[in-house]
Amino acid sequence: MSLNLALAALLLSAAPLHAEGLVITDAMIAPAPAVAPTRAAYVAIRNDSDAPRVLVGVEADGFGMAHLHESRETGGVMTMTPLAQIEIAPGGALEMEQGGLHVMLMHPSGPLTAETVSLRFIFADGEVVGTEAPVMTGPMMEGHGAHGHEGHGS
Repeated sequence: MSLNLALAALLLSAAPLHAEGLVITDAMIAPAPAVAPTRAAYVAIRNDSDAPRVLVGVEADGFGMAHLHESRETGGVMTMTPLAQIEIAPGGALEMEQGGLHVMLMHPSGPLTAETVSLRFIFADGEVVGTEAPVMTGPMMEGHGAHGHEGHGS
C-alpha cells in the first residue's frame, strides 16, 4: 500500500462515521503478532437517535469469524463471554475497551499484514455500518491475540 493510501485510510478511520443517528469513532485493532489466531477490535459507538439501537453482529475482512464479546473479572479470574446483542440507549454510547466489551476476530485468512481492517457492524433493524480500523503495532495488549479462543464457535 502506498504511503498516500495508508495515510488516507488512517485519516478516514479517525473521522467519525455517521449513519442514521449512529456515530462510530476510535476504531482500532489491538497489537498482536501477525500470525496470531485471534485479534481484538475496539470502537466507540454513539446513538444520537431517539430510539434504542441493538447491535447484533459484526463482520471483518480477512477473518472467518467476528463476535461481540465481554471480558469480565470474577473472583480474580478473567472470563470472556460471547454476546448475542448489545443495546445502545437513545443518546447513549457503547465504549469497547481492553478488559471489557470488544470484537473478537477469529480464523484469519492468513497473517495480518494490512494496515487497516474493514469492520461492518450489523444492527437489529438491518442497518449495516462500516468503518476502517487501523492495525496497531507495538507491545501486545494483555489478554488478547496471544492465546487461543478454542470453543468460540466454528
